[in-house]
Amino acid sequence: MTLRPGEVPGRAVAVVPFLKTTDAIELGTFTFRSTGDTADLEREDAEHVREIADMLFLQDDLRVRSASYAMLPPLDLDKTDTSVPELERIQAIVAYCYSAPRHAFGDIFFHSEHASLAIFSPQPVTTFMLRPDHHVVPAGNLAPLEADEWHRVPGYEGRYNFRNPFWVAKGS
Repeated sequence: MTLRPGEVPGRAVAVVPFLKTTDAIELGTFTFRSTGDTADLEREDAEHVREIADMLFLQDDLRVRSASYAMLPPLDLDKTDTSVPELERIQAIVAYCYSAPRHAFGDIFFHSEHASLAIFSPQPVTTFMLRPDHHVVPAGNLAPLEADEWHRVPGYEGRYNFRNPFWVAKGS
């Protein structure tokens, strides 16, 4: 979704949902931390990380306890950005390292999918992307979305593995 004139997106967040870290680790020009480690962030960035971490699920009702994240500059996900190619290389290296056969058993403990990476760019998201209403029936008790006059709510536009677009908001 495009920002309206005068709107500026916040810093984006890159998340590797299935990889954990206890300490900060530098990969390239990025510092990856645990989603539980937001002490050094500005208040707004820390709120984004906590909100995003609450949206991470393995499946069904199994929420991911912690993930690894890195703060990015504000991004236009529809344009090539200098930080995205570096993140793609980092993801490829992590996927390669984690999917190598284990020395002792010869099997693969983590598959390359465990290195999946999602980029969340904070910006208004249209409710039509969050909750389609054509030919669907809600399965649970969903809280109503408090949308503005353009049917938008605060949320995130994202890219999963740099290719698949998605849109989420708190409670997604």
